[in-house]
Amino acid sequence: MTLQFASKLGLEKKKINISVSGLSENSVNIKWKINDAFISNNDSTYTSPLDFLIVPRITDFVPSIQPNLKIKRFKDINRSILSDPSFDVPGKIDMIIGAELFYQILKDGRKVISDNVSLINTVFGFIVCGSISAINHKSSCFLTSENIDNCIKKFWEIEEIILDRTFKQRRRIL
Repeated sequence: MTLQFASKLGLEKKKINISVSGLSENSVNIKWKINDAFISNNDSTYTSPLDFLIVPRITDFVPSIQPNLKIKRFKDINRSILSDPSFDVPGKIDMIIGAELFYQILKDGRKVISDNVSLINTVFGFIVCGSISAINHKSSCFLTSENIDNCIKKFWEIEEIILDRTFKQRRRIL
């Protein structure tokens, strides 16, 4: 859990000193822990105690780029059934839960949206799983076209000025 989110929730932190390694064996020194915080779904039909290590930041915004949701069957989905109705908008990650809860939160039900995308039912609502392509950003190309005669004329005007200055400087020296 992030320190900012723990502070927002007003959870009591306990001081610790441990090192946690992650991707590419990068280590982070953890200074705080929260014991027995409860997580629950919106209607409180699921509640579970959980311990959290407190970190300054978990990751950059997720998703890192806005996905392309032009899948016909996805447009027909009511976003209110999703655990995160704005999953496609890049945003902060406040906490992650470990594998110890993963199978507890799963429920029966899977909706196949496309070859690459499925909705998996959980106690928090459906989660979107799979690979979604990014929105193609528009590329811009700016082109200026000028008559070649004008370009050559400007080139020689610049050269004449430089030659003229050099000539005057030589005269002063002599």
